[in-house]
Amino acid sequence: MLAVGRALMTDSPFIMLDEPSMGLAPILVDEIFEIIKKINEDGTTILLVEQNAFKAMSIANRVYILETGSISSSGNSSDMIKDPAVKAAGKLDDDKIEELENIGMVWDAFSEKWERGFAAAAQYYAEHGNLIMSVSYTTKDGLRLGVWLRNQKQTYANGTLQQEKAARLEGIGIQWEQNNYDFQWSEAYAAAKLYFEEYGNLNVPIAYTTADGIALGKWVARQQYARNNPGKSNCKLTPERVALLDKIGMQWEKPNAWQHRYDLAQDYLQEHGDLLIPAKYKTDDGIWLGRWLYEQKVLLRKQSPKLNAEQIDKLRKLLGEEPTEKAG
Repeated sequence: MLAVGRALMTDSPFIMLDEPSMGLAPILVDEIFEIIKKINEDGTTILLVEQNAFKAMSIANRVYILETGSISSSGNSSDMIKDPAVKAAGKLDDDKIEELENIGMVWDAFSEKWERGFAAAAQYYAEHGNLIMSVSYTTKDGLRLGVWLRNQKQTYANGTLQQEKAARLEGIGIQWEQNNYDFQWSEAYAAAKLYFEEYGNLNVPIAYTTADGIALGKWVARQQYARNNPGKSNCKLTPERVALLDKIGMQWEKPNAWQHRYDLAQDYLQEHGDLLIPAKYKTDDGIWLGRWLYEQKVLLRKQSPKLNAEQIDKLRKLLGEEPTEKAG
């Protein structure tokens, strides 16, 4: 179990287990197979090497039987378990098969799990109009749908996904070909959608990072900059992506440019503990923050009329100076 635990910590989509039931008491064998079944249901593909053939076939999708080092037969577990040669080797007669089926044995467990994943994906598509979600996305009933979808894409890329299943997934909008940038954009968009659902807006603080490590505040700022400065940004913002962002309340224009820069300076101070901004420092939405702060200091020192009373007080507070007293 320690080895299985270490394998799971890598978040690998594939695990190979060699004789996990060897030397265990029957009650522990049942427990270990329940654990293997649960790991697979959570979206991890498992290659199981096991002498306890019928126990393995009860949770497997596809079966390969080895004799003296060679594959003697293979097929779906629902077919293989009823094969006369397999039944003879395992001494599982028709009465035993019927008895197992009467207590709910599912011979083709993988197909049932796939259908459960597809149903959850179809429901998500019906609610959101797309299948954009983070890998960590989990449904309310505990199904790791993000992992399930990732595994379908990997299976498709490997050429091992059945055509019928691929066609059904295409019918609910799955996108097979996504490069790393597209995948990262989809992950960040899913996080932005969750933020919008929780807060009702996309006014994400520039320093905000999700629990999954997505720098959402900076990502939103990059999308805004790309839309407003298409010739100056390397961010790929297609009309389809603009439409998706519009659906979750993206505000492309900042209503108060001075206040926005002031907020960025506050975020910088909170993150770094000072306002010693390097001359070459540039925010994710293209603002030379150090240059702006220098200009505000000059205006403040010269008591320029370009700054109103509120802005003067805010700058003094930001710089640690005493605010001006209001007359009267």
